[in-house]
Amino acid sequence: MKSFDRCQRTGNISRRNTMPLMKILEVELFDVWGVDFSVVVDYISKQVEAEAYLTNNAKVVMRF
Repeated sequence: MKSFDRCQRTGNISRRNTMPLMKILEVELFDVWGVDFSVVVDYISKQVEAEAYLTNNAKVVMRF
């Protein structure tokens, strides 16, 4: 290696400032589903109302 011109010019590569490698999450279509639930319980009568929503923002909660 010492006689190879390219190795002599490059030298040892410093790994001091390199970022750590992170795994890439491979996801197939329809592998991950997200559903948000809103649940209301009346503590006196113990009546439960629940609905599933695609989003969980303030507008959806206010309509519930």
